[in-house]
Amino acid sequence: MSGDVRRPPRREGGPGTAAGRGAVPPCGHARRTSEITTDQLSVSFVIESWAACAPGLDTPASWARWAAAPWLPEGEPQAALAAVPPMQRRRFAPLGRLAAEAAIALRGAAPAPEEPVADDATVDAVPTVFASRHGETSRSIELLMAQVRGEAMSPTAFALSVHNAMGAMIAIVRADRSNSSAIAAGRLTAAAGVGEALALLEDGAAAVDLIAYDAPLPPVYAAFEDEPAAPFAWAWRLRRPRAGERALRLSWLAPDEAGAEFADARTAALPAGLQALWFALSDAPSLVQREDGRCVRWSRDD
Repeated sequence: MSGDVRRPPRREGGPGTAAGRGAVPPCGHARRTSEITTDQLSVSFVIESWAACAPGLDTPASWARWAAAPWLPEGEPQAALAAVPPMQRRRFAPLGRLAAEAAIALRGAAPAPEEPVADDATVDAVPTVFASRHGETSRSIELLMAQVRGEAMSPTAFALSVHNAMGAMIAIVRADRSNSSAIAAGRLTAAAGVGEALALLEDGAAAVDLIAYDAPLPPVYAAFEDEPAAPFAWAWRLRRPRAGERALRLSWLAPDEAGAEFADARTAALPAGLQALWFALSDAPSLVQREDGRCVRWSRDD
């Protein structure tokens, strides 16, 4: 379920630029501070460690086999969350359990009861970015259906349905008071999450955790599904590259830069979030992703 990826940077036009603030600029567009060009919308990073879980995929060995010949995970997610106390565990929906399992595998759970956390301390003062295209949509549907039936909406259910609820619940489990943010950007959510994480590195963080997770939309929203869907969650600890270290690069492209590149055929059956994980675990030289006039290239700095 977890491991190290040390292939995955040069830093040009760091995350303090438009690309680094989580916004995914349209192809051919550069937000101007002075005169930002598309050449500057390129950032590098290292994945220091990782964890991931999906139906049938819960060990580094199983993920290595998947990276060699990827398939779309199917079935109900099964995340034990053994490190989470039962009273807290029951608050997590199936997708939340996957996200929490990956986050905890990457960093660890809360300290033991005999090791209380001081008011001004954190378990691990590393910022976390939670990236999910749809979030806990099933919870929102339950609330809407309660309204249709004329029932009062549960304040607890509402609190757990918002996009940043996942970060809050995991922070409570870990007694973690470090910075947390939530982001969504369509099929390019994983890329936007990397941009947000690199902005935090630019602001002075030594490392940032990125948690990406998603699941198929509920049947009532099936008409809006525009890519393959599967329940999954992965977690990366990102940092800046050191001198001479191999790294991953994420670039926002203008149309003429993208040329005729397309996503690797092996990833055609995967949602974009899992394509990003596949690229990190594989030896593919590049991966291009597109959505509505926006395009990004994942590549490797040698």
